[in-house]
Amino acid sequence: MGRKPRIHLPGGFYHVILRGNDRQVIFHEDSDRERFCVLAEQGLERFQHRIHAFCLMINHVHLIVQVGEAPLSRIVQSLASSYARSINRKYNRCGHLFQNRYRVVLVDVDPYLLELIRYVHLNPVRAHIVSEPDCFKWSSHRRYLGERLFPWVTTGFVLGMFAERVSTARRLYSDFVRMPQDTAETQKLLADDTVDDRTLGGDSFLATILERTRDSTGAAVVFDSIIRLVCETYEVAEDDIVSKSRNRPLCEVRAVLALLARDTGAISLSVLGQRLGRDSSTLSRIAWNLELRARRDENLAKRLATIRKAVAGNAIMHA
Repeated sequence: MGRKPRIHLPGGFYHVILRGNDRQVIFHEDSDRERFCVLAEQGLERFQHRIHAFCLMINHVHLIVQVGEAPLSRIVQSLASSYARSINRKYNRCGHLFQNRYRVVLVDVDPYLLELIRYVHLNPVRAHIVSEPDCFKWSSHRRYLGERLFPWVTTGFVLGMFAERVSTARRLYSDFVRMPQDTAETQKLLADDTVDDRTLGGDSFLATILERTRDSTGAAVVFDSIIRLVCETYEVAEDDIVSKSRNRPLCEVRAVLALLARDTGAISLSVLGQRLGRDSSTLSRIAWNLELRARRDENLAKRLATIRKAVAGNAIMHA
């Protein structure tokens, strides 16, 4: 049976594992890890994605990546091939450094993202390299604690899931990492018998993702009508959403538009970004943040449900 195709979801969170070919060592010394980090940082501007966590073990790498419009395959292949060429030159070697097919799983943010962050940061502890994650330099754990390491790692989204105040969020994060890992979510992270190993989430999550990413050629929503509808709902002028204003209604309107663009597929986030004067990665982030808020805010959830119903009922379709 052939391999299932990778799932590309703009704004999606992915757990990537890059392993050395035949489990060979990929980091011989600290300078090798430093080189990998430099290349990882350089790729952020090129592909407009975010790295929310990482851990560099001796013969494999863990990354938690949130993609923009560029497919994850381009991001990972660019990073892996650039690093492999660098190592081959340095050690005068040839051949494949990494396994041909890396492991990648699309993650349901709630409830799995926090468990995944903890799982990645505790890798050196499980491997008996260190007794505490704080003692391991080559992961993003200490970045989450506030140290000025690896500034290219995005921590705000995950810390925001703990608390609004950064100092409180860091303390709660630290406590969370030290909690026993015996939850159902952790066990699923360690299991290999998931229904579809391309995703980490329930059956409804997989069904939703496959529906979002199916080919919708021939029936797309005209997005101008969505913009008009959302602006009327929030009673804001369409011209104002492209301004630099950060007042709450305008910020929420932009987030709603990003969420609807992602859900309907009527317009790409990069195209929407051009219209709003924002980059696609920012739009991906605010769409996810809005979804997270809606899970805690009943009024917001009802508002989004009303807007989605109106979009479905008044959508202008074209062949």
